[in-house]
Amino acid sequence: MAIADVTLIGWITKNKPLKLRMLSEDKSVVTFSMSIPQRYKNKDGDWTTEQTFVDVEAWGSRAEAFVKHHSPGDATIIFGKLKMHEWVDKNTGKRRTKLLVKLRDWQFVPRKTQHVTREDKLIRDADAHLQAWADISQSKREDGELNDGDDPF
Repeated sequence: MAIADVTLIGWITKNKPLKLRMLSEDKSVVTFSMSIPQRYKNKDGDWTTEQTFVDVEAWGSRAEAFVKHHSPGDATIIFGKLKMHEWVDKNTGKRRTKLLVKLRDWQFVPRKTQHVTREDKLIRDADAHLQAWADISQSKREDGELNDGDDPF
Protein backbone atom coordinates (compact mmCIF):
# COMPACT_ATOMS: atom_id res chain seq x y z
CA MET A 1 0.00 0.00 0.00
CA ALA A 2 1.37 3.41 -0.94
CA ILE A 3 0.45 6.52 0.99
CA ALA A 4 1.30 9.90 -0.52
CA ASP A 5 -0.53 12.16 1.97
CA VAL A 6 1.51 15.04 3.35
CA THR A 7 1.05 17.81 5.90
CA LEU A 8 3.20 20.92 5.58
CA ILE A 9 3.56 23.56 8.28
CA GLY A 10 5.31 26.70 7.10
CA TRP A 11 5.07 30.01 5.26
CA ILE A 12 4.06 31.01 1.78
CA THR A 13 7.26 32.38 0.26
CA LYS A 14 7.48 36.08 -0.54
CA ASN A 15 9.25 35.70 -3.89
CA LYS A 16 6.07 36.25 -5.92
CA PRO A 17 2.43 37.21 -5.29
CA LEU A 18 -0.27 34.54 -5.30
CA LYS A 19 -1.84 34.69 -8.73
CA LEU A 20 -4.87 32.70 -9.80
CA ARG A 21 -4.56 31.50 -13.40
CA MET A 22 -7.67 30.71 -15.40
CA LEU A 23 -6.93 27.79 -17.75
CA SER A 24 -10.46 27.75 -19.11
CA GLU A 25 -13.80 29.19 -18.15
CA ASP A 26 -14.26 26.62 -15.41
CA LYS A 27 -10.67 25.62 -14.54
CA SER A 28 -8.39 27.68 -12.30
CA VAL A 29 -5.06 26.95 -10.63
CA VAL A 30 -2.60 28.64 -8.29
CA THR A 31 0.96 27.49 -7.71
CA PHE A 32 3.18 28.76 -4.92
CA SER A 33 6.15 27.76 -2.79
CA MET A 34 6.24 27.16 0.93
CA SER A 35 9.18 27.49 3.26
CA ILE A 36 9.20 24.77 5.91
CA PRO A 37 11.61 25.08 8.85
CA GLN A 38 13.39 21.93 10.00
CA ARG A 39 15.03 22.21 13.39
CA TYR A 40 17.63 19.74 14.59
CA LYS A 41 20.79 19.44 16.65
CA ASN A 42 23.97 19.60 14.58
CA LYS A 43 27.09 17.49 15.20
CA ASP A 44 28.25 20.00 17.86
CA GLY A 45 24.95 19.61 19.76
CA ASP A 46 23.71 23.10 18.87
CA TRP A 47 20.17 23.65 17.61
CA THR A 48 20.03 24.81 14.00
CA THR A 49 17.21 25.47 11.54
CA GLU A 50 17.23 24.76 7.82
CA GLN A 51 14.53 25.80 5.38
CA THR A 52 13.07 23.35 2.88
CA PHE A 53 11.15 24.83 -0.04
CA VAL A 54 8.21 22.88 -1.46
CA ASP A 55 6.04 23.77 -4.46
CA VAL A 56 2.27 23.49 -3.97
CA GLU A 57 -0.60 23.65 -6.46
CA ALA A 58 -4.32 24.12 -5.81
CA TRP A 59 -7.12 23.73 -8.34
CA GLY A 60 -10.66 25.03 -8.82
CA SER A 61 -12.62 26.47 -5.93
CA ARG A 62 -9.85 25.56 -3.48
CA ALA A 63 -7.40 27.65 -5.51
CA GLU A 64 -9.82 30.58 -5.62
CA ALA A 65 -10.48 30.46 -1.86
CA PHE A 66 -6.77 30.06 -1.04
CA VAL A 67 -5.79 33.13 -3.10
CA LYS A 68 -8.62 35.13 -1.54
CA HIS A 69 -7.53 34.40 2.04
CA HIS A 70 -3.71 34.16 1.81
CA SER A 71 -0.77 36.37 0.94
CA PRO A 72 2.96 35.77 0.58
CA GLY A 73 4.54 35.60 4.03
CA ASP A 74 1.46 34.08 5.69
CA ALA A 75 1.86 30.99 7.83
CA THR A 76 -0.38 28.10 6.90
CA ILE A 77 -0.83 24.37 7.33
CA ILE A 78 -1.30 22.49 4.06
CA PHE A 79 -2.83 19.03 3.65
CA GLY A 80 -2.30 17.37 0.30
CA LYS A 81 -0.89 14.57 -1.80
CA LEU A 82 2.45 14.16 -3.51
CA LYS A 83 2.29 14.60 -7.26
CA MET A 84 5.00 14.01 -9.87
CA HIS A 85 5.11 16.25 -12.95
CA GLU A 86 6.95 14.83 -15.93
CA TRP A 87 7.82 16.60 -19.19
CA VAL A 88 10.40 16.79 -21.92
CA ASP A 89 12.62 19.90 -21.90
CA LYS A 90 12.05 21.74 -25.20
CA ASN A 91 15.67 22.96 -25.35
CA THR A 92 17.54 19.78 -24.43
CA GLY A 93 15.02 17.06 -25.29
CA LYS A 94 15.71 15.47 -21.89
CA ARG A 95 13.01 14.06 -19.63
CA ARG A 96 12.44 16.22 -16.54
CA THR A 97 10.52 15.58 -13.32
CA LYS A 98 9.36 17.70 -10.43
CA LEU A 99 7.74 16.55 -7.19
CA LEU A 100 5.12 18.87 -5.69
CA VAL A 101 2.14 18.82 -3.35
CA LYS A 102 -1.41 19.00 -4.68
CA LEU A 103 -3.41 20.89 -2.05
CA ARG A 104 -6.43 19.06 -0.69
CA ASP A 105 -7.18 21.37 2.25
CA TRP A 106 -5.52 23.88 4.55
CA GLN A 107 -5.76 25.29 8.04
CA PHE A 108 -5.44 28.95 8.86
CA VAL A 109 -2.76 30.12 11.28
CA PRO A 110 -4.07 33.25 13.06
CA ARG A 111 -2.24 36.38 11.91
CA LYS A 112 -1.61 37.67 15.44
CA THR A 113 0.56 34.61 16.14
CA GLN A 114 2.65 35.16 13.01
CA HIS A 115 4.81 38.03 14.29
CA VAL A 116 8.18 37.71 16.03
CA THR A 117 7.90 34.11 17.28
CA ARG A 118 5.99 32.46 14.43
CA GLU A 119 8.87 30.13 13.48
CA ASP A 120 9.53 29.14 17.09
CA LYS A 121 5.84 28.40 17.69
CA LEU A 122 5.52 26.23 14.59
CA ILE A 123 8.75 24.44 15.45
CA ARG A 124 7.52 23.80 19.02
CA ASP A 125 4.21 22.47 17.66
CA ALA A 126 6.03 20.20 15.19
CA ASP A 127 8.38 19.02 17.95
CA ALA A 128 5.35 18.23 20.14
CA HIS A 129 3.80 16.12 17.36
CA LEU A 130 7.08 14.26 16.81
CA GLN A 131 7.40 13.64 20.55
CA ALA A 132 3.85 12.28 20.66
CA TRP A 133 4.73 9.82 17.85
CA ALA A 134 7.88 8.81 19.71
CA ASP A 135 5.89 8.27 22.94
CA ILE A 136 3.29 6.10 21.15
CA SER A 137 6.04 4.13 19.44
CA GLN A 138 7.87 3.57 22.75
CA SER A 139 4.64 2.52 24.45
CA LYS A 140 3.94 -0.04 21.71
CA ARG A 141 7.50 -1.38 22.01
CA GLU A 142 7.14 -1.75 25.78
CA ASP A 143 3.83 -3.59 25.29
CA GLY A 144 5.50 -5.94 22.79
CA GLU A 145 3.30 -4.74 19.93
CA LEU A 146 6.23 -3.28 18.00
CA ASN A 147 9.79 -4.30 17.20
CA ASP A 148 12.68 -1.94 16.44
CA GLY A 149 12.41 -0.76 12.83
CA ASP A 150 8.63 -1.32 12.66
CA ASP A 151 6.37 1.58 11.72
CA PRO A 152 4.15 2.36 14.75
CA PHE A 153 1.24 3.39 12.54
